[in-house]
Amino acid sequence: MCDEKGCISKDIQKQIKFLINSEIRLKILECLFSSSQTIKSIQTQTNLNLSSISINVNDLEKNGFITIKNDVISLTNNCKLLLINIYNLNDTINLIDDNKDFLNTHIVKNYQFRGLSNLSQLKGCKLIESTTYDVFKTTRIIKDLALSSKSSKTIFPYMHPQLIEMLDYWAENDVDVKLILDEKVSHLFRDAIKEYGSLKGNISVKTISRKIEFALAVTENKMFLGLYKDDGKFDYNAVYISEDLEAINWANDVFREYEYMSEDYEVIK
Repeated sequence: MCDEKGCISKDIQKQIKFLINSEIRLKILECLFSSSQTIKSIQTQTNLNLSSISINVNDLEKNGFITIKNDVISLTNNCKLLLINIYNLNDTINLIDDNKDFLNTHIVKNYQFRGLSNLSQLKGCKLIESTTYDVFKTTRIIKDLALSSKSSKTIFPYMHPQLIEMLDYWAENDVDVKLILDEKVSHLFRDAIKEYGSLKGNISVKTISRKIEFALAVTENKMFLGLYKDDGKFDYNAVYISEDLEAINWANDVFREYEYMSEDYEVIK
């Protein structure tokens, strides 16, 4: 069992296998994850018989996953950390399985963002796709996101077709806008600003030399993520959106990663 930093030690593999190989142990651990319990309270919550609980509690204590003091059972810190990673892995597997048809036809690379290691945070995202009856559905969603926020942090690999409407809203409502653009899009954006005229507002742009192969925007209460297809073209017809706090935090983390890789902000006027 390996990750990008190397192989997981056999000891860790053994611990994980011990924890997940018993449904009874998993039920006990789930009870203990939120708070310490007695055997009786575990029995009340799980409906397991007392004998099975006692045997498994004893095994968990022997293996250093729990402590018992005055008949109160608590998880060790090591066990809590293992469980958090197991739960995150389960969420990630479910996310990938639910979206495998889409993800298998799109570019998702480790070098794009370290956030791939925290993919479980996107479990609350919803895939929105354009249809033959509403071909501009995703374009409209992105525009609506830009026109309903007090702040916006965006990474764009293309020029949005309704940029002028966005500029009007940002200027009129004094929206705090931070944009990260690749060199080509950055030049196009500046040309559009020249044609637009004097710009009132708080719009800052960073230019990044590397190619951007995804689109991302995060506001105070929403986020969206768009991807390139395997043929190298951006998929304008599908985006992930979410109002879930974990997904918003994930998007903020990705944006910060790209801030560090970009030039200093330039305030656009």
